[in-house]
Amino acid sequence: MKKILFCCLTASFFFTAAMLRADRVGKRPGKEMEARRKERHREKTEAFTKLLSLTPEQAENISAVLEDGWIKLEEERRQMMERARRIRDGVDAEIEKILTPEQLEKFKAHRREIEKTREKKLKKRRKKMNKHVLEHPHGGMEPIK
Repeated sequence: MKKILFCCLTASFFFTAAMLRADRVGKRPGKEMEARRKERHREKTEAFTKLLSLTPEQAENISAVLEDGWIKLEEERRQMMERARRIRDGVDAEIEKILTPEQLEKFKAHRREIEKTREKKLKKRRKKMNKHVLEHPHGGMEPIK
């Protein structure tokens, strides 16, 4: 249970820190991600069209289904992140009540280190993911056999 809670806290902390960092730079990661998402959506629709020999009407319907599914997944992700943030904030507040001022400084320093490590891992994962999507011949889809 403690490991799960620690993982949730760490993940929530990282995403909050990433958003704060993006605000400082003046660039929200959502705009860039949205552009990539639209491009991947277009590529998937085209790949389905070629792979399955879809009619224009079928391609349009599949595109709508993909878009609807993405919207539902994104909303679920947002809700999960909000729940995780509330849990993290509550746990952090409880921890801060227990710690001495010296311990609190160490705790905050530890959080900053975790943030840096996770940010590096996320950048590496995003780079790898983007490379895979660009190199995959079917826009991220495996052909039907």
